[in-house]
Amino acid sequence: MDNSDEDTQEEKANHMIEAKVSIDIGGTWHRRKINMSVELDDSGLRAGEMFQLNGEKYEVLEGDRGKTSKVGKKQAPKKR
Repeated sequence: MDNSDEDTQEEKANHMIEAKVSIDIGGTWHRRKINMSVELDDSGLRAGEMFQLNGEKYEVLEGDRGKTSKVGKKQAPKKR
């Protein structure tokens, strides 16, 4: 049995992080593990989703060269 596959799986597991992900442009959020050690195409995120890391929100976009992300719009503070 080749141990290189096991090492690769273990390395990928070490780079999995839990992030808040939204499929409805920030309306609702849930936690999901994503892999940030690979290209965005292979991270587990899909175009149209938003994710939040370290308090910053990012939108996943589909482009000519694959997926990319951009900083999401900051919401205005709620008035009381």
